[in-house]
Amino acid sequence: MAIIGQAYRYYDLFLGYCKVFLLAHYVESVFYDSFKQNLFSISLILRFLSVNSFFLSILITSITIAMSDYTNSKTMIETHGLSKYYGDFIAVEDLSFSIKEGEVVAFLGPNGAGKSTTMKMLTGYLAPSAGNALVCGMEVAGNRDEVANRIGYLPENGPLYEEMTPLTLLNFFGDARSMDANYKSKRISEVTEQCALGTVLNKPIGKLSRGFRQRVGMANVLLHEPDVLIMDEPTAGLDPNQVLEVRKTIKGLGKTILLSTHILQEVPEMADRVILINQGRLIFEGTPEDLKSESSLDAWFNRKTMEAA
Repeated sequence: MAIIGQAYRYYDLFLGYCKVFLLAHYVESVFYDSFKQNLFSISLILRFLSVNSFFLSILITSITIAMSDYTNSKTMIETHGLSKYYGDFIAVEDLSFSIKEGEVVAFLGPNGAGKSTTMKMLTGYLAPSAGNALVCGMEVAGNRDEVANRIGYLPENGPLYEEMTPLTLLNFFGDARSMDANYKSKRISEVTEQCALGTVLNKPIGKLSRGFRQRVGMANVLLHEPDVLIMDEPTAGLDPNQVLEVRKTIKGLGKTILLSTHILQEVPEMADRVILINQGRLIFEGTPEDLKSESSLDAWFNRKTMEAA
């Protein structure tokens, strides 16, 4: 009897948990239209539990899995038939992919494949000729200002004011974003530490090494705490030590990141998934695990891009 009594106490605790879970879904309904469906499903579970506890352990496991899938299914970047034409020239055509929250995705392709053009359409710098792009659930073309507040874009060889110091530059861009003074000061301190800029914070940017310049650019795109980062060749031109530092910084950000690179050896070290395009079209989408059987990433890249040419 004691065991049965203890089991029912745990059962009561579980019912209490379900009520909290239900309340959390109610709050979430402000942001998700699917709440009514979730509410109906949860109410059925609660009614079932009230009359029959035989499958309690199975239901606990099922709910845990469902919660995990629900959390991990949030899409932060998606494209549908995204295309960009310049007259008869095809820069990007019918490109469709999606990136989930927290994923780091390597965006690969030979020079002229359409990587930078795609990134510019994702950030709103370029308008697509056809198809659409969504960031944080918002269509980029119709919500450029809102999207700009949710993303950080680091273009290849991004422009920096060389006569400024990293500190004055971060203050300048913080003011340009109309950031509150206290919040701006707090964020400058945080990105300075995050990007290891403390030793050069008051040195002119024009006198910094390429590695430190890249860190300044990264600190700038992180300043407003974006949900999504889009980085075009963030390690281009860096020496091996600088590459390791930038790679470490990127992996530690915990953000949704789309980054292009020509350094294929970086892919297994940095990326959760791989997207390969050529001549503006998607030719491969997978994980670094899918490439482990390849004898050489360079040979794989060459074979894939030649096949699609």
